[in-house]
Amino acid sequence: MAYNSPFGDENAQSYAYSGQNRIQQQQAEVNEVVGIMKDNVARVLERDQRLSDLDHRADELQVHSREFESISRSIQRKYFWRNMKVGNHSCHFFKTTNFNAT
Repeated sequence: MAYNSPFGDENAQSYAYSGQNRIQQQQAEVNEVVGIMKDNVARVLERDQRLSDLDHRADELQVHSREFESISRSIQRKYFWRNMKVGNHSCHFFKTTNFNAT
């Protein structure tokens, strides 16, 4: 390899080695960054999956809460009218019963 170094022939090999060493260091840094980026992408995908699962569970919870609300209103109405009937019968009983013990 014909390499003209400003430092002479002695230093030409060390200068070329130094350049090669810097390339290897840069490549090592690039490989490290690539590894970090792959890890970050994997984390983002996991987070996306967890958020999707959470969104699905929230939708199911909302459906179940609406069902619960509907059923509880139905039961509330049922017992309201049941209590009204009992109340009316007892009012009728007290109106028609004579409590005078004479």
